[in-house]
Amino acid sequence: MKRFLLLTLLIWLSISTWVNAQCSINLGIVQPIVCVGGTICPPVEVVPAACVSDLVIEISQACQPTNFSPSSISGALPCITIPINFQACTYGVRIRSLSTNVVSVVKIFTVDTLDFSPAPKLNIQILPPIRPSYCPDDTIKFKISNVTNAPPGYTIQWSKNDSARNGATDSIFSFTGIVDDDFIFATITKGNKCAENATGYSDTIKIKVNKKPKVKVQLVNPSTGCEKTINSFVAKLDSAGPDPILIWTRVRASGKIDTLSEGINDTLFTLTPLDSAKFGDQICAQVIAGRCKLMAKDCFTIRACGQVFLDPPLEATVCAGTIYRVPYTISGTFLPSNVFSAQLSDSTGRFDLPINIGTLTSGRADTIQALIPSNISGGNCYKIRI
Repeated sequence: MKRFLLLTLLIWLSISTWVNAQCSINLGIVQPIVCVGGTICPPVEVVPAACVSDLVIEISQACQPTNFSPSSISGALPCITIPINFQACTYGVRIRSLSTNVVSVVKIFTVDTLDFSPAPKLNIQILPPIRPSYCPDDTIKFKISNVTNAPPGYTIQWSKNDSARNGATDSIFSFTGIVDDDFIFATITKGNKCAENATGYSDTIKIKVNKKPKVKVQLVNPSTGCEKTINSFVAKLDSAGPDPILIWTRVRASGKIDTLSEGINDTLFTLTPLDSAKFGDQICAQVIAGRCKLMAKDCFTIRACGQVFLDPPLEATVCAGTIYRVPYTISGTFLPSNVFSAQLSDSTGRFDLPINIGTLTSGRADTIQALIPSNISGGNCYKIRI
């Protein structure tokens, strides 16, 4: 009987030794800092997978990462909670098989206590030159002017329009390429990973950008805008700021551009017959506004302002439903695409509701072949006009 028990013991020891030699528990990378009350979930791999079971997580004694005494806390996989009364210190974690006593290597991590201090605060400001509004291609610089409630080790992050700027973590931040109403702010985060109020925000600075000016060229009474006459123009400005530069030019039909006038606040310009523009020429005003030199342009096109006259004699009597010749002459200039229309009055000679009886597309004197409606009543007070 004693020999049987001894043999059984030897066999058990041999099997246990063989299992320990063949099995391994690999412990992956653990999180470097765990707050009290938090959990640690070490990644585990058993090789071969079925060689051991009943695995537990074990935490070392405080500040002794390799000391795993019977009083050390332990728990089943996959995670273990760090007690709220744990001391802030370094600890070791390992995985052990209860049945085979196979253990993994020890991984070291830090336990930190909770920080309930107020959130950090910071203030930011624009560095000179400070302007009420900026040009679109200006570079604007900001800096952190004050930090409170933030122990050493805090981090800064600058943001533009709610988007964190990559790499913008210094005390000074600058950017180029501004759009109106862009806004800048910064966040500050405590270095303590266990801080309950870890992040604070600065005030927001909104950026205004100079608006592009607007200009509208208009005639000044009693100017008509007709060719070969004295015409005065005014440039109506909007968002041009103080002391804009006005450049008046004439763009000829050939494409040639003549500079007529240039000056600060030179919003009025008169074109005399000596340098009068021809029909189809454009009188343009270009405004250049302020430090940003933003520009806008508008033009007025010179009109022909020709006149048309009936060319008598006209037939005094005409029958309804027949063709009636309406000759006319002109003065001034008309485009070849101009449409001349002959109109017939009512039987009393009034043109309240004129009847179009013929048209002709032409830029010169000619004759309109008009058709007298067949359904009109007779009378001797009808009139014709063009």
